[in-house]
Amino acid sequence: MNKKMENRRFFSLAFTIPIYIFLISMVFILIFAYMRFHLELKTEINKVNFKIAQIEKTQIDNIELQLWDLNINAVELILQGIVSIDDIICARVIYDSAPKIISAGSFCEDDPDILKKKFKLIFFNNSIGAKERIGELEIFFSIRGIRENVRKNTIAIILEETLQILVVAFVISLIIYILIIHPLNQLSSYAINFDLENMDQTLIFKRRLDFNIKDDIWMVANALNFMRLSLVKATEKLQMNLKIEAELKAASKIQQFSLMEKAPSLPDYEVDFAYIPSRNVSGDFYDIITYDERFIIFIIGDVAGKGIPAGLTAHTSRILIKSRKDLFLKPRQLLSFLNSAMKDEILENSYITLTEAILDRKIDFISFFNAGHLPALLLRKDSDEFLEIKPKGYPISKLHNQYFDEHIETLGINVEDGDFILIYTDGLVDSLYESPGQTGYDKLKKVIIDNRNESLSCIKGKILADTSSSLPERSDDITMLLIRKNI
Repeated sequence: MNKKMENRRFFSLAFTIPIYIFLISMVFILIFAYMRFHLELKTEINKVNFKIAQIEKTQIDNIELQLWDLNINAVELILQGIVSIDDIICARVIYDSAPKIISAGSFCEDDPDILKKKFKLIFFNNSIGAKERIGELEIFFSIRGIRENVRKNTIAIILEETLQILVVAFVISLIIYILIIHPLNQLSSYAINFDLENMDQTLIFKRRLDFNIKDDIWMVANALNFMRLSLVKATEKLQMNLKIEAELKAASKIQQFSLMEKAPSLPDYEVDFAYIPSRNVSGDFYDIITYDERFIIFIIGDVAGKGIPAGLTAHTSRILIKSRKDLFLKPRQLLSFLNSAMKDEILENSYITLTEAILDRKIDFISFFNAGHLPALLLRKDSDEFLEIKPKGYPISKLHNQYFDEHIETLGINVEDGDFILIYTDGLVDSLYESPGQTGYDKLKKVIIDNRNESLSCIKGKILADTSSSLPERSDDITMLLIRKNI
């Protein structure tokens, strides 16, 4: 398509429009000339008929008298006078008493362009007291000459009007060039030479004849300038978005670099995790810390909100927790410290939920501390019922700051062989929601029960597979920690 367009010849409107006007006008002129030719031919023939009618009125009686008196010479003179009239080529009298033809002029009998008019010659015979036919007058005239004269006149008119049309077409072409083509060439040149790297170049629209009016061309020029301004703004916005995207990618790399990449390998427990951010920067954070070979500390948190503020808050929270190794086994003090440190850093409409679980491998006992987070799920080896583990506790926020410390509660349980524990963020449950008749919790629990004898890696994969099929696009971060006591 584009190749065909490139191969087409370029014709300026200043040339094509006058050509169209000329061709259309010539069609009408030729139609008009054809009608004019036949109308004028008919008019000229009527003029000849009128002349012959005048001859009938003025000469018939004279011819009848001279013919009655047998004055042949006088009849010939009258006929010669008739032939001398324009377009009449022959006149003759046929005398009935003594068959004789008296004629003036000549013609070809077989010529189709010869027309004939007949008149009876009648004279009043006093001897018998009645009119008597004495002969017949025939007048011949040719329409060839009439047609030729009309044709010449028609051609002259066509040539004259063609010349007038050419002059008009030239004037129209000049006007079109001045008022349309020249401005369009300016617009075309501006559009072709438009430089994205130098978009401050404003289109200065000038006419050869400026009547200080706003017409369609002016509107197009104004639209081009408006487009330029829009492109400037769009380019600036795009550059800003690219810069922000680059910064987000850098922030994402920093955030993910600080998170653990591999779960610890333990002889008595199977541990795994999954972390899938919905954006470059995530509001979820987690950690699995091995402490003195005896204790495993599981931390998972979720910052309300999205984007950079949530990501920075999550990253800061994790750094603060990692900085207080002395409080790893003192979760009340650790949560209190984090609340004190973050209370003035959290936005008004934001908060942090967090769960810390301390697994004592020596006595197979796990203690949970909660700051407004979702309940952990415990599935015993020989049961299909899940136990929800959720100690009381407020989220870390400005709203709950003054009540936070006094509402921290501990909840501990014994861990038996084959027991399965899941700690997660709300993004996991929300991504598993399918229909009003089935909640995300229902689906999550079913996937775990159906695959309880599989490895944690397999269970994790099944859960994530269901989250991918439920939503075409993730709207929240997904984080989960999986723990199971080996048999």
